[in-house]
Amino acid sequence: MRTKVIKIFPELWKIVFERYKKAGINGGGHDAFHATRVSQYAFDISNNKITARLTAIAGLCHNADRILQKELELGRKNVPKEILTSLINERLKKNSPLTKKDSALSIDAVLKHSLPNNNSDGE
Repeated sequence: MRTKVIKIFPELWKIVFERYKKAGINGGGHDAFHATRVSQYAFDISNNKITARLTAIAGLCHNADRILQKELELGRKNVPKEILTSLINERLKKNSPLTKKDSALSIDAVLKHSLPNNNSDGE
């Protein structure tokens, strides 16, 4: 039976979903359900439990830039990194079981999610 990310991280999923709703992002490809699918796929294809948890969390948070883009009325590339990092940190501190090191890895993945894959990621 497939393990559902929203069952593993229900509080994180709820806060992510609510923020999308608050921002008025309901559909259009980069909504809460997209983030959930990305998170689930990342979890499913990971080669170990630790990586699966980290990638699932990053997947749930990966579109924080889209939310801030809408809320701040900015282009996606104009969302200040400090505000984006702060939003992700706020989500992770309250709603995930990550250590500081693992939080940093997840945040780094979110910040780089639009870039091509790199063999040195996560080092």
